[in-house]
Amino acid sequence: RPHAPHLPAPRPPPMPHHQYTTTPRIAAAASTNNMAAVSKIASQGLWVAITIGTITGISLAIACPTLFALMGTSPEVMEYAVPFLRVRCLSSPAIMMTYVMSGVFRGFKDTKATLVSSTWSNIAHIALDAFCIFYLGMGAVGAAVATSMSLWLNWSILFTNIVKSGYLKVSDMATYPSVADVAPMLRNGVLLSTRSLLAMSTLIFATKMAAGLGAAGLAAHEIIRQIWVVSNQAFTSLDIATQSLVAFYKGKGDRQSAGRVFLRTNALTVFVSIIIMGSLIAGRNSLPALFTQDPVVKTVVASVIPLIAIYMPMDGMASVLDGFLMGSERTGALSKVMACTSMMCALALVVQTLECWPMTVTVLSVWAAIKILTVGRLIGNGYAVFRGKESDVFFGGIRFKRDTTPDTEVGRAEDDGGVPGTAPAFA
Repeated sequence: RPHAPHLPAPRPPPMPHHQYTTTPRIAAAASTNNMAAVSKIASQGLWVAITIGTITGISLAIACPTLFALMGTSPEVMEYAVPFLRVRCLSSPAIMMTYVMSGVFRGFKDTKATLVSSTWSNIAHIALDAFCIFYLGMGAVGAAVATSMSLWLNWSILFTNIVKSGYLKVSDMATYPSVADVAPMLRNGVLLSTRSLLAMSTLIFATKMAAGLGAAGLAAHEIIRQIWVVSNQAFTSLDIATQSLVAFYKGKGDRQSAGRVFLRTNALTVFVSIIIMGSLIAGRNSLPALFTQDPVVKTVVASVIPLIAIYMPMDGMASVLDGFLMGSERTGALSKVMACTSMMCALALVVQTLECWPMTVTVLSVWAAIKILTVGRLIGNGYAVFRGKESDVFFGGIRFKRDTTPDTEVGRAEDDGGVPGTAPAFA
């Protein structure tokens, strides 16, 4: 609405852990072509999503005035923010169910279905924004209505597709799952949510420190964060591919193929990350101009970009390790690693605020501390994947030479954890 005060973008908090907990279970069932189990897992996930989405939406709708007051929101902004969030809360169940259905399609290595549904949803979103905000004159509430309607459209497309594909029997939705049925999903969801909250809290603390450096420091920090987030999107597809394929092969009991998937996606990630690293370094002086014309901000951003670039290969490898552990449903290891890493990162940030700290706090020093998250994830997740005889990768089944095991030794090779006659890991 013209001349309306600037609004924050409040919304029901996304919970993508639903798709991360669904994908490996679906992939494991799909590996044995157990469609009955696929439908049961999908229906259980949808019921959990409906329950959590409804509770979250109602809770936020009731508590939002108090939450905005705690955030220091002015009465003028509160007038728009409260109805905006309450309308957005209507789409909370749709958001949760969409995550579950995305996990189902990922379990079948199908990313096209979600691309199609989100494309149509975004097209409808743009049209509804214009209709509700300008034609109907609904202002901020109109924007919330448009967003909620587009999210429910996305849900309807995915739900229709999941039923037509045979991944979900509607009759399975007639039975509400027991706590025992959904306990593994809830446990993994809690662990992944804790992990996400720890990471977000650390980054919020870092942003607060950057805000203390003045307007230029905060602006530079936000620009660097956007460059970092966009650059890391290149690893998302490899993370998802690793998660889905590892769960698929482990569901078949083929640990050797699961290990090879990790080694290959990791190698591809390093290759891609080196290209990104070189591009960032080469464009360190031109990239800031895409966001600002302030010379001070541009100088600060240009000075930090090389740090972000150098860590890109580690960011990529850490993402693939995340995918491997999620595909193995080892969410406990992921949560423990993030807990330790975020504590070290927070400590590095706090130390910079002490009077005895000899160096001046800068945007560069803040990001140097943030990169502890990357190093910690890489070391911690790497240890969980590669450690000793319990390693999910180097466990005796991975061979670096062509398998020449004679037929008479098949039984012994299988007892050692190998899969005789399979292709070598590296020729």
